[in-house]
Amino acid sequence: MARRIRSYRSSSYGRERALQHIQEARELTQRLGGADQDVKRWFFGLPSAQLHPILEDYQRRYGASAREYADETMDKWRSGRVQMGGMVASRLFDMLPQHMPLTTKYSISAKLWHHCGPSSHEVLRAEPGVSPYELVARARVHFEKTVAAYTIPRQLSDQFQWLAGGDVSVQQQLLNHHMAQERDFVLEALPAKLDKLLATLRRHGDVIKAAHEIIEIGKHKFEIRIGQPTLPASGTKAPTAQSAALSSRIALWVWILVGIAVIRLLLQLHL
Repeated sequence: MARRIRSYRSSSYGRERALQHIQEARELTQRLGGADQDVKRWFFGLPSAQLHPILEDYQRRYGASAREYADETMDKWRSGRVQMGGMVASRLFDMLPQHMPLTTKYSISAKLWHHCGPSSHEVLRAEPGVSPYELVARARVHFEKTVAAYTIPRQLSDQFQWLAGGDVSVQQQLLNHHMAQERDFVLEALPAKLDKLLATLRRHGDVIKAAHEIIEIGKHKFEIRIGQPTLPASGTKAPTAQSAALSSRIALWVWILVGIAVIRLLLQLHL
């Protein structure tokens, strides 16, 4: 009986640990924006000849038992029968990029850079008579404030050492330069685009009541909404569904009372 209890407790503990490892893996994926999944796909797609030296490196870093577990579980990881735990996934994310071709490594680090980068969303409302240059000035202020030089957070670089390497740092500088160029290009073309939009609104104001333009650079969005929906006059409230229903019932009773009065009048005349 005691042996059965110990066996049950061991099995229960094993399931709890497995669930914990899976949860840790999910949290890692969320934190890295799915970049760890790209690393695993690359890893699982390697032929045996390329896989062997990587597993040797894995053993040097984390020990023979970790290598043995990886060897035993590799096919189950590939097939999805066993989900890789957070600790192993974290180790691979730190180790494997050093074995990758530069193009693959850059693709993964760029994905992480975009995921971790700041985002913004500003909405500007204006009337059709507004100057397009005023709108562009507001958009420029927003993007010059938000689209700024950015690097992968220090806590991630400290945890995954390859992110602090010189090649990744240079790539981040190039990504920032590209974002700045995209910002300048978009803002340069914006006046002409808004000028046409405003001209269309003024020319066809009886038909087109509102329009909007959305400018997106990376994860930064600036939304311009021109024209407003018709609102109730100042000091009045828009009718609610409840007040509308009450008004309908009052109107119905008025018509019923009018009908009764008409019927009585007709009966009196007939008599």
